[in-house]
Amino acid sequence: MLKRREIIILSFLLATAIAAGVFLVLWLALQEPGGTVSIQPPLTEVSVDDTFTLTVNAEHPARVTNFSIDIAYDIGIVEFVSPPWEAELLAGRGWVVQHRASEEGALAVFGHSPTATALAGSGALVELDFRAVARGTTRLKCFGVLGCESGGTPFEVVGVEIVVK
Repeated sequence: MLKRREIIILSFLLATAIAAGVFLVLWLALQEPGGTVSIQPPLTEVSVDDTFTLTVNAEHPARVTNFSIDIAYDIGIVEFVSPPWEAELLAGRGWVVQHRASEEGALAVFGHSPTATALAGSGALVELDFRAVARGTTRLKCFGVLGCESGGTPFEVVGVEIVVK
């Protein structure tokens, strides 16, 4: 039979283990989503009237169940020509992707998982088709948020350039 001292020690250890488990679950639930975003290729050289694709990649997304991406570009040099294509990270997973393109050279792409299915793995998020309309160079300004129900992690992508010859 267990002695009173042993019962107290075992009770203390059990209570500590339960408290640690509850703390861990709460801590994980409150973590912000993570990951990084890039656009490939970072330098695109095309000719006037060429259509080309830029791919938005997510590397190591954690707990991401929605995203918002805003891309600004010079409409005198390139134009957005088609809806964003769901790439490998979203294809067949029930995500909803929408976009809004303005005449001023601003493209907004939104995505969310109605079932709160988080992204898994790294890879292509969406593919965006553009067409070169005039010679020149435009640097894309890209920023957004990788999000989940408890918040979001902002990102910015710099150094993406399109050269039309």
